[in-house]
Amino acid sequence: MNSASRSHEEHHDIEHCPQPNGVGSGLAGKKYDMPVAEWRPREALQSKLEALGWWIRSIKARDGCYEAVASDEKGKSFHGYFNPKRSNLLLKASGENHG
Repeated sequence: MNSASRSHEEHHDIEHCPQPNGVGSGLAGKKYDMPVAEWRPREALQSKLEALGWWIRSIKARDGCYEAVASDEKGKSFHGYFNPKRSNLLLKASGENHG
């Protein structure tokens, strides 16, 4: 897939992802309607994120997406929203520093 089509696909995914408080206003109230049987296990997402250096606090289902609450090696926290079938990042919102 070329970068132009990947960018379009990611934009399409973001339109269906929940939004954390304080991040824009165009995404609120939208969600995926994907059957849970098609979702990848949370453990698979956690392993992928830990390999990328995320320190996972929690992963939960929210409005049809996975929401991961994590921090980096410097203690900066953030929320990531993921397509539950492909485990790709849809939206990342920074939080506060806990380091």
